Amino acid sequence: MPRKLNVKRLDRLLFLYLWKINDIVTDITNKADRCHRLLNDPELQAAFANVRDAIHQAFESCSVDDGETLVRLRQRLHLLDSVWANLEIAVEDGKLEAHRIEEKGKVSYLGDLWQKS
Repeated sequence: MPRKLNVKRLDRLLFLYLWKINDIVTDITNKADRCHRLLNDPELQAAFANVRDAIHQAFESCSVDDGETLVRLRQRLHLLDSVWANLEIAVEDGKLEAHRIEEKGKVSYLGDLWQKS
């Protein structure tokens, strides 16, 4: 015999799920704000430039025969670029999320779900 659905329980679970989504969205936008401040921080920009210059100098002074060191230096340069790119991606994710919230509204999830029924 099929079990009868408990609508109130489903509504409560749906509400909790949507609440969690709202927390995730807030986390995304907060992270984007923090990353934006980091990317615009002159001291961090200078630190990245100094590290990049040091890697380039080490690369230029390294012997051509020392392939292992050359590979490690290239990996470090790639990691430095990846860190900066991850900060930029977090900022873009925050912009997209803010735009999505602006378009849909924070509470429209339930309205959209019930209208589709």
